[in-house]
Amino acid sequence: MTSELLVTSEPLPDSQVVLAIDVPRETVDAAFERAVDRLGRRVKIQGFRPGHAPRALIEAKLGRTAIRDEVVDTIVPGLIAEAIHDQSLEPISRPQVEVVELGQGSGAKLRAKVFVMPEVKLPVAGTFNIEYRRTEISDEMVEQQLLALRKKDAEVEAVEREVRIGDRVIANIEIRLEGAQDSVEEREAAELDVSDGELLPELLVALPGRFIGESVEVDIELPSTYSNQELAGKKGKLKALISGIKEVRIPELDDVQAVSISGGRYATAGELRQSLREDLETRAKKMDEATFEQAALSSALESSGIVAPPPLIERELDRDLADLEHRLSHQGIRLEVYLAYLNQTAEQWKEATRGEVESRLKIDLLLEAIARAESIEPSIEEALAELAGQESQDPSSIAQIQEIRNS
Repeated sequence: MTSELLVTSEPLPDSQVVLAIDVPRETVDAAFERAVDRLGRRVKIQGFRPGHAPRALIEAKLGRTAIRDEVVDTIVPGLIAEAIHDQSLEPISRPQVEVVELGQGSGAKLRAKVFVMPEVKLPVAGTFNIEYRRTEISDEMVEQQLLALRKKDAEVEAVEREVRIGDRVIANIEIRLEGAQDSVEEREAAELDVSDGELLPELLVALPGRFIGESVEVDIELPSTYSNQELAGKKGKLKALISGIKEVRIPELDDVQAVSISGGRYATAGELRQSLREDLETRAKKMDEATFEQAALSSALESSGIVAPPPLIERELDRDLADLEHRLSHQGIRLEVYLAYLNQTAEQWKEATRGEVESRLKIDLLLEAIARAESIEPSIEEALAELAGQESQDPSSIAQIQEIRNS
């Protein structure tokens, strides 16, 4: 379409733009002429072959409303597309169009509202004051790792004496939450390692010095990582009735045990200790880098003021739900059955996932903007490596890898 449109745009919240479009009279008049010709070939007027009746008779037979509707249907979509292109917009939704004015001899005025890709204000390099914190690996950390390995060769023997730090206690457990009369969790013959980091702090204080047949009752606050998530983070009372005590004898680390617990990879205790330190340092470095990257990303997101437009969020939610259905199908599970198990409808699942999806989209939009600004593009090898990492989760990625390799 080659019309000379007069287009003005105005930004709205949530990454929307409203366009005001003035269409020249010549463009509209020509559209009316074409509409009458096109419709005239379909209408039957007595005494004339289709399309050969006088224009006045055709217009009278069709009516102004039908002709105008034909004009709207045929030229408005193209005019809106031309206006969007004129303003260099990147639409992400179908425009909502209002025909304010349109008539033969008077031109047209259109109004269109459309969601567009949001503008991302990239942060200025060097403006963030983010400290890179390096985790130091202490000798104690290394020894804790060694202790966990040494425990694999530990000898465990039942004893008849008081409980000591390092023992393993067999006990019947009963947990009651605050305000609850009856127990909410019971476990028989539970094995409790009486050592720091393995046992609730309250029990670690109460158990040493106790004998078989005795019971202890302590006030507790269950950790957020507690195995029963319905009880995690809640306060209550825990009662433990001791039915057995086992002494755990952990051998001292020497070269023989180093060979044993490392499966022959290391010949001496020194080599094993050094390997564990290097492994801890490697893991700590990765964690430090991830923490730094997350802090930088959070600062960049905050300064960019990115808004994830609702249509993008809805599109991503639909895609996530389709991906979930695809993954479940490979396990022989129907999506409806899975949602019923969660006691959710598809819409409720999407609402529960909306916040996570919105955050992910903001990050994606920021990283895409940075990639464009810095002309960063992944190589074929990097794309293949990423897809290869997804093979176990999505078998369809195998076909994608093959397609890329053959391209």
